[in-house]
Amino acid sequence: MTKQTYSEKLRDPRWLVFRDDYIERKSRHTSSPQCEDCGEDTDAPLHVHHRRYYEGREPWEYADEDLRLLCKFCHERIHRAEQRARNFIRTIPAHCAYEMDELFAELSKSHHLKAALAKAYHLVSDFNSLHLGQD
Repeated sequence: MTKQTYSEKLRDPRWLVFRDDYIERKSRHTSSPQCEDCGEDTDAPLHVHHRRYYEGREPWEYADEDLRLLCKFCHERIHRAEQRARNFIRTIPAHCAYEMDELFAELSKSHHLKAALAKAYHLVSDFNSLHLGQD
């Protein structure tokens, strides 16, 4: 059997059922589903966002606290911000590998994005001060 890509897994019937059940659970006590980020009521389909990923776990094998219900705009915004953060962290010098591993681990938990960026900023600043004589 061929290993599914992540995109294929999001078309898997197990994900579709899991996603719909999650949206129903989150919407049970409201008249219409709302984006958990911007709070907008929307008739457009909401996205289920994974706050973090666990190696070897399928998209439909997550607990509710690992997920968020987002509108398309907020979901795309979060993924763009995460990608920018990953790109920035990759600029940290290679000899700081241990610190980079910690940052990537923290970054994988979306709700810790600001903390990961702050650590990255301080790490780069510390490196510049120590090795380049800059403040």
